Amino acid sequence: MSMEGAAWSSLYKISTARDGKHGFSRESVRRIITFAAPYRSKLLIFIALSIVGAFLAVATPVLAGQVVDVIVAQGQVTTIVWL
Repeated sequence: MSMEGAAWSSLYKISTARDGKHGFSRESVRRIITFAAPYRSKLLIFIALSIVGAFLAVATPVLAGQVVDVIVAQGQVTTIVWL
C-alpha cells in the first residue's frame, strides 16, 4: 500500500469509527506499571530532562526578545551583558 493509500485508509477509519470511550482497563494500567517498574529511574530522568528541554525551548526566544527590546530602546549596555 502506498503512503497516500495508507493516509486515506486512516482518514476513512477515523471518520467512520464509532464514538465511544476506549479508555484503559485497570488490568492494562497494571500491566504497564509492572512493565515500567524496572525502568522507573530512567523514566524519571527522561521526564525531568524533557521538562528542562521544554523550559529552555521557551526561555531562548524570550531572552532573545528581551535583548532586542533593550537594543531597540537604546538601553544600557550592562543590561545586554547581563542577559
